[in-house]
Amino acid sequence: MPGPKGIVWLSSYPKSGNTWFRILLARILNKSTTLNDINEMDSILGSPMVANRAWMNQALGFDSQLLNDQEVDFLRPTAYQWVAQQLKQTTFIKIHDAYTHLEDKTPLIPTEGCLGAIYFIRNPLDVAISLAHHAKCPIDWSIQMMANPEFAVPFAGKKDKQLRQQLLSWSLHVQSWIANPSIPLLVLRYEDMFFKPLETFSRGMNFLNVDISSQALQQAIDDTSFDKLQDHEKQHGFKEKPALDRPFFRKGIVGDWENTLTEQQVQRVIADHSEMMQAYGYLDENNRPMPN
Repeated sequence: MPGPKGIVWLSSYPKSGNTWFRILLARILNKSTTLNDINEMDSILGSPMVANRAWMNQALGFDSQLLNDQEVDFLRPTAYQWVAQQLKQTTFIKIHDAYTHLEDKTPLIPTEGCLGAIYFIRNPLDVAISLAHHAKCPIDWSIQMMANPEFAVPFAGKKDKQLRQQLLSWSLHVQSWIANPSIPLLVLRYEDMFFKPLETFSRGMNFLNVDISSQALQQAIDDTSFDKLQDHEKQHGFKEKPALDRPFFRKGIVGDWENTLTEQQVQRVIADHSEMMQAYGYLDENNRPMPN
């Protein structure tokens, strides 16, 4: 697993626990006894989100907005290989892109320089609610987009800051990463991070070869609890929040769908994603939601 030099991808469909894990990992790697400024985690982990346009411009040596999305995608694998070659230590990079291939069958995420990936998965019934809040759109819209095999972000207002990210449907996103045998992969469920944090985050740290005692890990978990992240955002702000009028750390609970979604909305999500939901314990064999 990860050695001293290379990229570890922290991958997820949006609103699935990626940021929470990154904050906790930054807290551990910084060897701080208190919660770090959450806006400094990119410098601790070694990189901003992979779709950060400014970061890509630096790797390319020119403004990527001079190119269309397809032209940028064609350059992305080479840029990531170049970044990996420059590294002097393990770097952890957040990514929301599905694991796709270019027209010439080249993977968007090259295996060269890649040490592995952690994939964060969350019940799509809850993802639909968080995504709607994040995108400031109706839940019916988020459910529709999660079923769209051509869904991509960002939206028009953020294209100057982010590259296009092809998410595909929620199910295709999950499948694209877990069915890829060329990259060592660990899958962590958001629900296990929430209900069994010490056990689940221990699996993550072991996969990353991060040496930490159970006591120290529990302290880091306590320091990055959701209520503390909410307070931290209120006091200091958070650069990844979607808009000035809405917090990034909204609820962070499991099973919000039971009080928020209509029965029709629940059945639409299940109809769209039953196979992957069954595979990861969100549905029983009769396509009924499993208890949290």
